[in-house]
Amino acid sequence: MHQSSPATRRTSLAYTPTSSAQLLADMTSRMQRTSTREQQTAEDLIFDLFKLPNRDEASIGKLLTVLKGFGLHEDDPRLRPMMEKVRMFESDIEERLNETKDPKHWKLKRSEFKKCISESVVLISQALQNNLIVPSWSQFTSRIREIYHMNEDFEQFLESQIVYRTLLSKTVSNRTEKVLCEVVIVPQRRHR
Repeated sequence: MHQSSPATRRTSLAYTPTSSAQLLADMTSRMQRTSTREQQTAEDLIFDLFKLPNRDEASIGKLLTVLKGFGLHEDDPRLRPMMEKVRMFESDIEERLNETKDPKHWKLKRSEFKKCISESVVLISQALQNNLIVPSWSQFTSRIREIYHMNEDFEQFLESQIVYRTLLSKTVSNRTEKVLCEVVIVPQRRHR
């Protein structure tokens, strides 16, 4: 039976926030078990997370995709120093090769990759360890969408109650109308 190498196993992982966080935790654990002279920097660990098999290059595009999964987009001001350096390196490469590449396919050598992420390494490390204020961005946005759609349904319910109240007001006393009116109108003020 053919066994894959550690590098092959690493690249076969889907780069989801969960697997990336687990991979970083595993690498951190491994790093803590090595001797002091062999310890890697955070930049090296992140490079190794996104390293291409059998090459001394890492995919900055995969890093950006993973960060996006944590809610950190390319235009996030906290990533501006990193993105400026990435664009600088990539424009140099594009000029040399005379071709334009999609950011998802950007690959950088170890030294370039480390220079790019150095000013944002704390934020990137926190994201990869799932230690942001909103740790699971996709779950958070999913829940917000759910609340929004519940609110839409509630708004439709309130609109139907207003129509119902208008019809009801023709046949009931003022006291009942006032109670129904308060139930319907007060929530509307909160949502606007």
